[in-house]
Amino acid sequence: PVVLESGVDGIGLSPSGTLAFLPGASSFRLALMGAGTETVVRSEPAKYSTPRFSPDGGRIAVVVSTESGVDIWVLDRSAGTFMRMTTAGS
Repeated sequence: PVVLESGVDGIGLSPSGTLAFLPGASSFRLALMGAGTETVVRSEPAKYSTPRFSPDGGRIAVVVSTESGVDIWVLDRSAGTFMRMTTAGS
């Protein structure tokens, strides 16, 4: 599952049963967890929220809040990329 450590309320569940959740505070790192392992996807603390899996579980959309606004970013799990899909204020 995706873990947004020290995050804000939020939860996502993929069709295969992988869970994404946001416990606690407002700034945290983004990591994938499963089978006793953790893979950090974004080590930079940020305000992530509302994780959502694609139907096949291969991508995860996350809302990222910054001083300049709120954008949606997508993590492609197989490619290891994290791409902004929207531009705040545009």
